[in-house]
Amino acid sequence: ELHRGGTLRLRTTTHFATVDPALYDAANGFQFMRLAHDTLVTLEPASGPEGLRLVPDLALQLPVATAGGTVYTFRLRPGIRYSDGRLVRAGDFRRAIERLFRLSSPGATYYTGVSGAASCRSRRARCDLTAGVVTDDAAGTIIFRLAAPGPSFLLKRTPYAFGAPVPEGTPDRD
Repeated sequence: ELHRGGTLRLRTTTHFATVDPALYDAANGFQFMRLAHDTLVTLEPASGPEGLRLVPDLALQLPVATAGGTVYTFRLRPGIRYSDGRLVRAGDFRRAIERLFRLSSPGATYYTGVSGAASCRSRRARCDLTAGVVTDDAAGTIIFRLAAPGPSFLLKRTPYAFGAPVPEGTPDRD
């Protein structure tokens, strides 16, 4: 039998306002959020210069930009599960990003270059990024289409857990 879930207890002198990946925005958030959430890419968990190296996390490998630097295709590692046992699906990433806009999350600013994001900023409740974040659950692919070349796009996937997937049924509240 596989063990899933469990309890993590942290002792700290500060108060955590939330663990919601869309809303957590504390100065020390990167270290804390890495305990609870994974993203497509992350920084190497090492000290010194090695800790600045971008590595795949939930993605199988780092994508190469195509279409003049406006398209990034990620392939999701198969068999990844949430703590409740549900499979992580490609569509969970678009759902999470649209949720950032609906919640006016500070993390939405990391996705303003995605095609369709301008509409999400002005009509948050009806955010639809299907043209800019194309997902295929069966193939496990997440394709980001940018409005303009984004040389820092991959690096912007690492802050906090703003790129963490959320499963279907996740409410639009903390």
